[in-house]
Amino acid sequence: MKPGGLGLPSSPTAWSNESLACIQRYPEVHVPDQRRVIIVGAGNAALCAALSAREEGAEVLVLERADRMRRGGNSAFTAGAIRVAYAGVDDLRRLMPDLSDEEVAVTDFGSYSEEQFFDDLARVTEYRTDPELADTLVSNSYQTLLWMREKGVRFMPIYGRQAFKVDGRFKFWGGLTVEVAGGGPGLVDSSALPPKRPASGSSTAPACRR
Repeated sequence: MKPGGLGLPSSPTAWSNESLACIQRYPEVHVPDQRRVIIVGAGNAALCAALSAREEGAEVLVLERADRMRRGGNSAFTAGAIRVAYAGVDDLRRLMPDLSDEEVAVTDFGSYSEEQFFDDLARVTEYRTDPELADTLVSNSYQTLLWMREKGVRFMPIYGRQAFKVDGRFKFWGGLTVEVAGGGPGLVDSSALPPKRPASGSSTAPACRR
């Protein structure tokens, strides 16, 4: 049920003023603890949400119905390619520090601007994409992948599907240059691995149950 339905407060900040009245009128409603987050599912979006909430200090519980071998939802079935806006090879090397000088010398990675990304979204959706959400996706795409790399996701160039050799050099096309090592399963596994414990011994990883 969405906040605001059945007379419930429409924003988290409103709970402090109206919570008692809501509990009296609707006994099944409890005041939410904003520092506790429950994530349902363990695909890429869910795990990124869990890690982000944990970064902000929330206690996080991830619920996944599938067993370890079958977890991940659609994310596990993807090839791991992720579209991202970048200005050139220097941006890509930040995402893929394993990229060697030899690979760079024989590859034309080109660039993929935010304008190109936005135009592609509009084209493939026949201009039925939400402009504000599309802008959020596009403008944050590079920083999001940098954040994912910090969380342990390893990226690599999609040589096998998105590059052709022309006059001795590989040339990427279609705006797809980056994929996750291990494809979809690698994406789920790397996002789900708990980070190293801090010196105090308390884990910064979300707890997972199935």
